[in-house]
Amino acid sequence: MQGTMKKAVITGKQQAKLVEMAIPQPVDDWALVEMKVIPMCTEYKAWLNGPGERGVIPALGHEGVGEVVEVAHPCGVEVGDRVVLMGAGPCGRCAYCRAGWFLQCATPSHKAHIPGRASAAGAPEPTGAYAQYRLGAAWLLPKIPGDLSWEHASLAWCGLGPTFGAAQTLGLSALDTVLITGAG
Repeated sequence: MQGTMKKAVITGKQQAKLVEMAIPQPVDDWALVEMKVIPMCTEYKAWLNGPGERGVIPALGHEGVGEVVEVAHPCGVEVGDRVVLMGAGPCGRCAYCRAGWFLQCATPSHKAHIPGRASAAGAPEPTGAYAQYRLGAAWLLPKIPGDLSWEHASLAWCGLGPTFGAAQTLGLSALDTVLITGAG
């Protein structure tokens, strides 16, 4: 898909704006996803604080759900698939990634020297999730069942993942009583 899209970017401390940029093009086993629902996780911290170390503006958004609109070649997802766009940019090759613990990846692909997002889009972060389109590695695009709404599916990553993992680690059951504190 050729053309431009809108993307929300952090421009400074408590400053953000919409910019136009080229729609990223899928290569290898990457797919282009039209974003439908993009939850807010910790992005507000980046907005509050502005540019990070060395003036680097953090990506705005790292998760969401959408529809696959383009693939470079057959890669496990097809145009029209409803998918969860898993964030974090893991490498897909280390022991953690191969075991399914890609949040623990020691060599995330957003680092310029690691193939992945940078080679797929020509930049370390192709769009951030707060955009009309975003690239996703096919192996990190689980399909959404047809009877699940976009809004409910958008909870799959940070909304439910950490909580579910913590409950599994603690061995919680439906008979346990727990105290939940904090906003998230």
